[in-house]
Amino acid sequence: MAGAPPGDLERFELEEFFAKHEFSAKYLMCCSDAETLKVSELLAMADDECRGLWENLTCGYTESEGLPILRQEIAKDYPGVSHDDIFCFSGAEEGIYATMRSLLTKDDHCIVVTPCYQSLRSVASVVCGSLSTLELKRDEQWKLDIDALQSLFKPNTAMVVMNFPHNPTGALLTPDEQQAVVKLCRDHDVFLFFDEVYRGIELPGVDRLPPIASLYEKGISLGVVSKSLGLAGLRIGWIACRHKATLQTIAGYKHYLSICNSAPSEILALIALRSKDRILKVNADIVARNTKLVEEFLADPRFGRLFSWTAPQAGCCSFMAFHGAEATAETGSKSSEATAWLPIADEFVESASVLTLPGHFFSPAQGDHFRVGLGRRNFPIVLEQFKAAVLAKFGDGSTTGGNGASRDAE
Repeated sequence: MAGAPPGDLERFELEEFFAKHEFSAKYLMCCSDAETLKVSELLAMADDECRGLWENLTCGYTESEGLPILRQEIAKDYPGVSHDDIFCFSGAEEGIYATMRSLLTKDDHCIVVTPCYQSLRSVASVVCGSLSTLELKRDEQWKLDIDALQSLFKPNTAMVVMNFPHNPTGALLTPDEQQAVVKLCRDHDVFLFFDEVYRGIELPGVDRLPPIASLYEKGISLGVVSKSLGLAGLRIGWIACRHKATLQTIAGYKHYLSICNSAPSEILALIALRSKDRILKVNADIVARNTKLVEEFLADPRFGRLFSWTAPQAGCCSFMAFHGAEATAETGSKSSEATAWLPIADEFVESASVLTLPGHFFSPAQGDHFRVGLGRRNFPIVLEQFKAAVLAKFGDGSTTGGNGASRDAE
């Protein structure tokens, strides 16, 4: 049962939906993270130094900013950033919360790119006096409109918040677009909070973007081992920022939250980061294979009449559009229920134990979408179960009436 959120925060409906279904549904089609590892598999990757740290580890308090050797390892992925510019948190969520609570005030205006993970918008919305959202659009292939972004700046704008590689669409900025964003933020002297938790998994032919903390003196990079590395249970995340006073302000907020991280998790995260190229290669291959399976799924007229997507460029997520109104047009069912995915998501959990994540949790404008996670090995099995659930509800498109489709595929 969901409790009341703290203070003036809205209910975290996305996480409440997960809490309700994630550990009971058999087939998870909406996972945001990549394939995970057993602790034994992770320990097998340890070098001599990490193995010694693990075997001699005591379970006492740790340094609030994070194990120094861990922060040194993290900093290697941020050109021009030192370990003193890294501060560790208990997962990415704590980093989001601490940053917005400590840097924004009621006198500030904030710009948030949506659709997005709910807390990127909801925390900013209660801290700031005003908030503007810039909605990425399916018919524009989820590309960021730089001119539209520029038009949202106000004299009291204090921060721009965005996430690339993007959750839930899998979109990615081009290097030129990233530089244009940096220039806008520098010209307006605002913080640029850049959620980079999916950095490291790019589809074939797609270049990895440099981290924002390396490009911009007021850039704040959010990282974590949960997503691309698939190690969500370790609860190790971090902020990278070269603006020392800013980092100190964010760090101070942690004393009211987790205080420090888990000692075993820090060592396991260190092992993973020293083996990250190996882990990322495995997970990127899984995402690439699963992306091809979805393309094949959409090429099948039984399913292509109902669903479409813009193929992802990076990360573990993709966003599927549901064309329910078109598929059921001749039945006269043109209500909001025909286009919204939420009731169907609930139905599929009950009827087929298949969990999908409705798009309205990322933005009210995306109710006819749902997130598809591409990072798990068992995705082929899950996709087959989803196909069966779709056919049971909508038919194969060859007949009209009942719950079946209303038109033949063209």
